[in-house]
Amino acid sequence: MKYGKCIEKPIQLNSIDSSLKFIESLVTEENGLYILAHRKYSKPFSGSIIDVYEIFSSTKKLDELYISIYFENNLLIPPDGYLFDADLIEDDNIPENYIFNKKNNNINIHAPLQKHLIKSKAINYRYKDFPIDMINELYLNNELLFIENISSIIKSINDDFQS
Repeated sequence: MKYGKCIEKPIQLNSIDSSLKFIESLVTEENGLYILAHRKYSKPFSGSIIDVYEIFSSTKKLDELYISIYFENNLLIPPDGYLFDADLIEDDNIPENYIFNKKNNNINIHAPLQKHLIKSKAINYRYKDFPIDMINELYLNNELLFIENISSIIKSINDDFQS
């Protein structure tokens, strides 16, 4: 069981605010891509409530993270497949192997969403058509950079999910 990737071993945090900050400090481990996340649902488990966040990145794959916000302290360990963005993590005591090193890695800035985001983004509610609804909302709220044609991004995502 991998930390944060199953209901039996959720990410241990102390508040909803901590869970959003935690997710927004993550990037993909392989190439440092920003992620989008929404709280898909919450589920009772072992006398507690576990929040399940659905994750999307420019790799165009969906993933899930399991978070419990009922701990006294935050356990800042990135889940499998993710690392912390060095510019966004607020704790100086995080081990170096938990942090994505932008200087030593090539980030694909031409990935469909990567060039339009300034950081990962998480929201504490559910989108019916995730990630499309979230991308549209970010666009309408002027939270995306350099959007010439949002419909091409959405078409690209829809094409990948339908194939």
